[in-house]
Amino acid sequence: MPTENKKSLDSLLLDLSKKYYKSEKKARGALFVRVDLQERKKINIVLKGAALIKDARGNVIKLSNKSFSFIYDGNGKEDMLYYAILLISSDRHEAMGLANTYEREGYNIKVKERKIGNLPVQYILYTGPFKCMKDLREKSPSLVIKVVKQIGNAMDTPLLFVIDGKKYTLYGRIKIKNSGIITLKGVNNSNDLYSGATSSTIIKRDVEIIPLQSKLRIVSCMPIEEYVLGVVKSEIGEDAPHEAKKAQAVAARTNIIRRLWNSSGFSDYDIKSDVFSQVYNGSEDYSKETKRAVVETSGKILTYDGKPIEALFHAMCGGHTENSENVWSSYVPYLRGVLDEGKGHRSFPLSNEKMVRRWIDASPDVNCKKYGGRYWRWQFKYTPSQLGHIVSVKTGKYIGKVIDIKVLERGISGRAKKIEILGTLGYVVVNKDLDIRRALSWTSLPSSLFYVKKHAGNFIIIGRGFGHGVGMCQIGAMGMADKGYDYKAILKHYYKDVKLEKIY
Repeated sequence: MPTENKKSLDSLLLDLSKKYYKSEKKARGALFVRVDLQERKKINIVLKGAALIKDARGNVIKLSNKSFSFIYDGNGKEDMLYYAILLISSDRHEAMGLANTYEREGYNIKVKERKIGNLPVQYILYTGPFKCMKDLREKSPSLVIKVVKQIGNAMDTPLLFVIDGKKYTLYGRIKIKNSGIITLKGVNNSNDLYSGATSSTIIKRDVEIIPLQSKLRIVSCMPIEEYVLGVVKSEIGEDAPHEAKKAQAVAARTNIIRRLWNSSGFSDYDIKSDVFSQVYNGSEDYSKETKRAVVETSGKILTYDGKPIEALFHAMCGGHTENSENVWSSYVPYLRGVLDEGKGHRSFPLSNEKMVRRWIDASPDVNCKKYGGRYWRWQFKYTPSQLGHIVSVKTGKYIGKVIDIKVLERGISGRAKKIEILGTLGYVVVNKDLDIRRALSWTSLPSSLFYVKKHAGNFIIIGRGFGHGVGMCQIGAMGMADKGYDYKAILKHYYKDVKLEKIY
């Protein structure tokens, strides 16, 4: 483990920012990341220090050490720009050839290059911006792979600015030049998605508030390594073993690099900060070990066939991870289910009910057992009426009191892929991991690795694990680190046949 020597870890992180992120203007969509921190009708901010607020019409407000809010009723005039993306490719000849073909046909085609570290250059072929979809359809070739919307300045969109009990009107996109610390209140970015708990996000960089059709979006732009630092703390926690934090840093960095590399760059943000992307709770104070984990892995990502992978992770697999196609629809070669013992990729079929029951009831010595806590084995109890009400609300089909629940298909980890719920007034079939988990709980079951038994007229759902089960098991990574595995071995275990590369 390297020592800090003459420079502190903070200085090392700052040096990385200066070296790889020349300016925010140059780095938009490159080695800076724009994070969507919150979307809601009312944004509550506590400012410690000084800040300058400027709206789209040039109105300026200087503040220090204040609490204030922005409120939006959704009645603003839409100000949208549209781009037609025609191609994103690493093949320059393909991109330029197609651009020349379209230009000969009379289209106004543009090519944008994207270079991220030593990854292959991406060529983005596009046309636009257009003020409306009608113009886009009329002035773009027929082979459009996607349409990207970008919010304009929205100069005619009013926002209510509330401070010290007084109300003022500002307009359009709001830029806050922050010289202090901004705390966003009431953010639901928790990786315990199903608790409904809210927290605060602390931001030490400038932010921008963007009016959408019915709510406000707040975005902050920051260097990737700074962003990764926040994800490591928010996702796996600062108490995790050092090598587990390093594995989390590589996975988080890989995901945002993949997003940037595959992106057109025209969106107002690159990634959200919630559990459906990867949790980022802001620029708080970090421990030396967390900073060290990021510094020691700086610029390192996972690739497959020369491209950044989708480094999916989840809280706890329950002893076996899942194949990608059993949770979503697509087969991904590096996202294969593995028995979580840290001994390489091996199949352990849990495809029938008897095996699954024995597996959940047992206490196998798998990597996630030590830190499993309340998710090592959990259960929920319902009366037939209670469960029937939940199922009807969640699925939209009224089935009366529940009579029986059958798991029709399971994945390699034992997770339910398809279930049938039979009631006194009908039945419903539910597919897919998250839909199944939501159908059987007012919030969501922790995972789809469960079985159902009846006892004294009630239904008892008994399960293990937390999350979708694909990719890296975070609690399993902690267990592997405790057993002496380094971050490279941890990543190799959870992601099949990938390559660890330093791209900057």
